[in-house]
Amino acid sequence: MNYENLTTDELVFKHLGIDIKCLEAFDLLPAADQKPMKHLFIMEKAIEAINGPDFKVDIFNTNQLKTYLWPDVVKDDSRTSGFGFSYLGWTLSRSFTLAYVGSRRLFENRDKARHFWKYFSHHFEGYVVPGNIKE
Repeated sequence: MNYENLTTDELVFKHLGIDIKCLEAFDLLPAADQKPMKHLFIMEKAIEAINGPDFKVDIFNTNQLKTYLWPDVVKDDSRTSGFGFSYLGWTLSRSFTLAYVGSRRLFENRDKARHFWKYFSHHFEGYVVPGNIKE
């Protein structure tokens, strides 16, 4: 499946051959941890599916191009916290990875990073700011 067709959690899990009912296991965690850990897991699976099986991140390989998201915090009065995230851009790195929010969420290229942000950014926010986003 082309990564551009991966637009929902269900499609990501189907593409990876994972039963989406596995998410029920997060209900066994302490209540405060359930949502953020579920968002983290879905986010990681979405990144894995979007990148595809041929892209293996090697953080020690300075010759491998890596693209990571660079979200920006913005004022958003529609949210209870008063802020949200927007897609500020992407950064291409050969020699290092900066320790900004989400910097270890690496993509094969900027188109895949943008695709993730368009369809799955709510999982990023749900992990970073739990309790403040749509399910």
